[in-house]
Amino acid sequence: MGSYRIGWIMAVWLIVLIFVDFSIAQWVDHDQLRFSLLTIGTLAEAIPIAYYFMHISRVWQGEVH
Repeated sequence: MGSYRIGWIMAVWLIVLIFVDFSIAQWVDHDQLRFSLLTIGTLAEAIPIAYYFMHISRVWQGEVH
């Protein structure tokens, strides 16, 4: 997959997750459930950002000279 395509897919994915997070924050009344769902949502946003944009997977690869 090209980098532009991955970028657009990730942008759409993050927009969808932001709307889901907002909806959870507005409509879930139980505080502990809201916290748990928002934590899961935040991880669902942070993991792809770290992998695709911050290239965190390269940390565990060997050095190339």
